[in-house]
Amino acid sequence: MTCKKCGKETGPGDIDCPHCGAPQEQGAASGQDLPGVEAPATVHPGAKPKRKWLVPVIAVIGVVVVAAIVLVLVFVVLKGSSPEKTVKQLFTGLENKDIQAIAALVDPEAFKQASGSEAAFKDVMKKNLPEESMKFKDLVFKTSVNGNDATVTVTKGTVTVTDKSGKVSSATMAEAGAQVTFYLVKRDGKWYAGKKTFSDFWVKYDLQAADKSLAKLKSDLDATAGEIDTFFSTLSEGVMSYQGLDEKYKTGSADFVDTLNGLAKKAKATKSMYKSIGEMESAADYKEYAALREQQVDVIIKMVDAYQRDLKEFGDYTANLAANPQTSPATATQGLTAIQNKYAGELQALGAEYNSLDGQAQALKAQLGL
Repeated sequence: MTCKKCGKETGPGDIDCPHCGAPQEQGAASGQDLPGVEAPATVHPGAKPKRKWLVPVIAVIGVVVVAAIVLVLVFVVLKGSSPEKTVKQLFTGLENKDIQAIAALVDPEAFKQASGSEAAFKDVMKKNLPEESMKFKDLVFKTSVNGNDATVTVTKGTVTVTDKSGKVSSATMAEAGAQVTFYLVKRDGKWYAGKKTFSDFWVKYDLQAADKSLAKLKSDLDATAGEIDTFFSTLSEGVMSYQGLDEKYKTGSADFVDTLNGLAKKAKATKSMYKSIGEMESAADYKEYAALREQQVDVIIKMVDAYQRDLKEFGDYTANLAANPQTSPATATQGLTAIQNKYAGELQALGAEYNSLDGQAQALKAQLGL
């Protein structure tokens, strides 16, 4: 017989061409054209028989590989992506007092939206976690998912607390006053505890951030105020020869004007922080404190305004001196001193008001354990 592909001679029992390996048609000589007769599976030396047994094996391997890939994807993509799983991990973190693990489960966007930082949140949580050892058992969850938001409620479960003395006590989650409702948000395929979940921690976190902003604002204002007072004193000392005094004022005051405008913007932003805290549903215990701090910011805004008016009056007066060179040095000095005294008294009263509010806020802060 002749191979139809390569044209070379093949043997009567060859299944594949011994030269090119192409499949060969089997004729009567092998008995394949006789009804009920199956040709013997004779293999010519050097031939390459079909390995039909590979087909089912490859299929099985394919199924195993696909299954393995699916399992890997489930593990990687869905790890921590179930609302309930995230809540369970939170309870584990609380049991272990693992601040790092808890923070990793908190919505990362919440840190970006807040004025503080993840480090500040960890610090607040560390200070406010119970000192007692806690163990949560037999927790049963009810989950409600709405798009990228979910609520997980603990419907059953107990918490066992061991105090410093070693005394052990157990109670249901409700009896123990433990948190049973968790609010979650989905980001990039993973579920995180939303800001509403740790409302008390977040209120303290936001307050800490606002207090830090207020302290920086007051420090910057005090530094600027000192520089402005020195600047005014220098101008007043040079009034005996006030030729060019107006130009000295313009050159020296330009930076102060920009600085005060910047402080005014920061003060409004800080006030907004306290205002938003006071409007939070979970901040009932801290509303009075936030209101006191907000009043302090209002005082700072008044201080900034006073310095801005002070600068403007000084500028108007030096411009008037430049336009009227016949003005005597004594009269000029008297005018500058009057401006200084006017705003010094106003700023002193504002300073006393600020200190009074700060004292009240500090006392309330101690009571609240902030």
